[in-house]
Amino acid sequence: MASPVSGEASPDAAAYRRRYGTDEAEGPVPMTRMMIRVDAEISDELSGAFPHLTARTQRATTTLTGEMADQEELQGVLNLLNSLGISVVEVVTIPD
Repeated sequence: MASPVSGEASPDAAAYRRRYGTDEAEGPVPMTRMMIRVDAEISDELSGAFPHLTARTQRATTTLTGEMADQEELQGVLNLLNSLGISVVEVVTIPD
């Protein structure tokens, strides 16, 4: 779904892709599996802020692994971690 003025995807379209893994008009959207390692132990309560990611904590670090629809979704996760004062150590694309 593109904005008639700018030609860019609307925020509603991005939210739809994140929720359903598809684009209303174009069908399935390829997802990219990502791993984000942070320099903190993220509590179960805090990991609830990332329901689409699986959290695994090991010795003062946590890895968040899951599917990302696009760069915008990844940036949103990274921005949220930053706003919570959590340092990102590594971001890796996991091959299929």
